[in-house]
Amino acid sequence: EPEIIEPPVAKAALPKLDTLIRVYFDFDKDDLTTKATQRLADLQQLLKSSENYQFTIIGHTDAKGSDAYNIDLSRRRAQRVADYLKLNTKTVDFKGENDPAVENDTPQHRAMNRRVSVRVVEKE
Repeated sequence: EPEIIEPPVAKAALPKLDTLIRVYFDFDKDDLTTKATQRLADLQQLLKSSENYQFTIIGHTDAKGSDAYNIDLSRRRAQRVADYLKLNTKTVDFKGENDPAVENDTPQHRAMNRRVSVRVVEKE
């Protein structure tokens, strides 16, 4: 599998509205990878004491598999991230293969679509 490199979760990025953090999954899996766990741990540590943020967690898949299977897989991925973060204010959504980050035309692109996006916004 191709490696996807994401910038580290940085405290300086959090005050900006609509910060997006992504974690990636192996093909046909909803288990958190070591890299995903570290990114979520970093995010959790930064936000543990803050009541000023709200979260939307959105699960995604690549285009391999049926629509029904991919919707369920994206739901399981999003729920896995939500359970890990254990934060009070969160919304969980799942898109299956319907909202790709990039085309599903290469192994690298499919890997980029197997993700959960955590959108962090300041409460109004």
